[in-house]
Amino acid sequence: MIRSAVLLMILAPMICLAEQPELYVPMTDSVPKVSVETEVYLGDSMLMQRSGEWRECITPKNSHMGTYSGSRVTYKGGEPLCKFDPKDKFYHPSYINYTFAADSLPIRWKKNRNKSELCACYNGCGWCVKKLPEDAVAEELRFVITPHTFKQAIEYSGKSGEILTFVYSEFAAGQESGGDSREFTLDLSEGNVVAYKGAIIEILEVTNMQIKYKVIRNFSSDS
Repeated sequence: MIRSAVLLMILAPMICLAEQPELYVPMTDSVPKVSVETEVYLGDSMLMQRSGEWRECITPKNSHMGTYSGSRVTYKGGEPLCKFDPKDKFYHPSYINYTFAADSLPIRWKKNRNKSELCACYNGCGWCVKKLPEDAVAEELRFVITPHTFKQAIEYSGKSGEILTFVYSEFAAGQESGGDSREFTLDLSEGNVVAYKGAIIEILEVTNMQIKYKVIRNFSSDS
């Protein structure tokens, strides 16, 4: 079943084990972390804040289709499937994967060397993609955004003389366009710290194509 409580966030799907966060716990997450030197290129996000939780997910590398009880089942390549909670035995798509109804079937991923399986399940597991190698599916941790919340972001827009231009964006969860975007600037002749919407960023090095910086404070007042 698709739950309306969460929407998938594609940014930064993989993290190393040493940095593994607490899973299935609602939180406000900011990227990058405070006081970490970071370098991005023109048009890249410098700071992003979102509300949600980290979850265990899988992403098939290729698309597969088949039939189950006379209807078509689809596994979309490159589209993540995530668990709802730590006791969940199945992964769930953010898209309708079954043509019989306006809902989705949960997916079971069973690893077994070159005989691994992806199966759609309803009162038992039905149509399966069989004899898959274990690396046919990427197992990863993804940040899942809570709907009816907002993602805030600042991106670097360029340099003209001593003037740096940035774009602030605010979008509802799952929204790719139509949000609130506006430009703001920093005059380097007056200092190298920019503040906007509560966020404070120290500029360390900058060219028209890239910028190195540290976040001093996130959008909220929490540091």
